[in-house]
Amino acid sequence: MQASPPHHAPARRALCLAGLCAPLLTLLAGCAQTPHRSTTATHSGPWSGRIHLRVDDAPAPRSFTAHFELQGSADTGTLELSTPLGTLLARLQWSADQATMETPQAQHHAPTLQALLREVTGETLPADALFDWLSGVPTTSGGWQADLQQLDEGRLSATRTQPLPPATLRILLNP
Repeated sequence: MQASPPHHAPARRALCLAGLCAPLLTLLAGCAQTPHRSTTATHSGPWSGRIHLRVDDAPAPRSFTAHFELQGSADTGTLELSTPLGTLLARLQWSADQATMETPQAQHHAPTLQALLREVTGETLPADALFDWLSGVPTTSGGWQADLQQLDEGRLSATRTQPLPPATLRILLNP
């Protein structure tokens, strides 16, 4: 048996080392790349937490409070509203051509998510803007203006001064 000439041993070790390190270097290079971000916001969530709506109506203010789980966009998605004890208040589903609300008592259909939100909360809420706000986009809609300064802490508030009566929407997101 003939031994390899000594000048080939360092080259062979370098090739073996390169063969072992290549997958590791590829893995590290993949981790170092910045994640690809879409240029169009899809607002898909999911988001969950508590929602509180207060309407300063005369002679007495009205309010709506619920736990929520929201997923999707203003075009298509689902929203579940429940009591603090976990009892289902309503399950909303919508798409471009219809919106449905299922409650423990019945099922309702409406042309839009906004119509269902009015039915369940008693007030017109800006459905399109809500997804923007949750995504950190400061959109105004229908007299509503959001304060997103505490969104990083999971807090969002929005106020409506016009049309009357004034209203305040507060959302506390689960971590």
